Amino acid sequence: MHKAVLALGAVVILAMAGCGDDERPAVTLDPTACPDPIEVNDVAGIVAALEEVTWDQAGPYSSGSEPPSGDLIVRGTIVIEAADVPLPQECLARGDCRHVATFSAVGKAGAVVEGDDDLYGGETRLTLTDTTVRLGLTLMDTHPGPFNFVPLVTVLGPCGEPCDAGQLACPGDGSCYGSFDTFCRRCEGRAAAECACSTIDGPVEDGEYCEFFVSGDVIQAGVCRSGVCVGDG
Repeated sequence: MHKAVLALGAVVILAMAGCGDDERPAVTLDPTACPDPIEVNDVAGIVAALEEVTWDQAGPYSSGSEPPSGDLIVRGTIVIEAADVPLPQECLARGDCRHVATFSAVGKAGAVVEGDDDLYGGETRLTLTDTTVRLGLTLMDTHPGPFNFVPLVTVLGPCGEPCDAGQLACPGDGSCYGSFDTFCRRCEGRAAAECACSTIDGPVEDGEYCEFFVSGDVIQAGVCRSGVCVGDG
């Protein structure tokens, strides 16, 4: 079975919210777990902070993740252009990777993006004003599309900010995830075939239908057996 996918995602913060109506208690973050904040005053300061962050690679099939930057305290206004963002060599070496970054800052106070409202055209300007944020770097698998990969800079709230209701918090990468499948793969580092047969309450029963992405546009369908999705043929 083939299905196109635009891999959307973003990292957010630490504190536990439930999944749907099945609420879990909040997780209290030990303040010592947060990196020391850094005050930045100009674009050079932002670029220096970005150079210390490992680029994540994300698709609907990927497992594991990389954490975003620590808190960046911005006083006044800093305008960052997409061309200012240092891109990973694995992107620059590929013809199918967009060689200009795009920004995302959904609902983050003090952060405004400008440009085309999609990953392919891209929000190519970010303005930060009197705010504290973290920045996550993700090489998104957007196959099939105009580009197979797009470098995305996501603006996040400060370390320790609660997740939205219904999200799951991951202490390992300081992220909030809106679906258990993504949480299972990205936070817990489990394989897509295993996560397809798991819920927040544990593995599903053998024989249940399942499906998972094996690449950006290919889905493997099957049934659950011993907690793993296997071909039903």
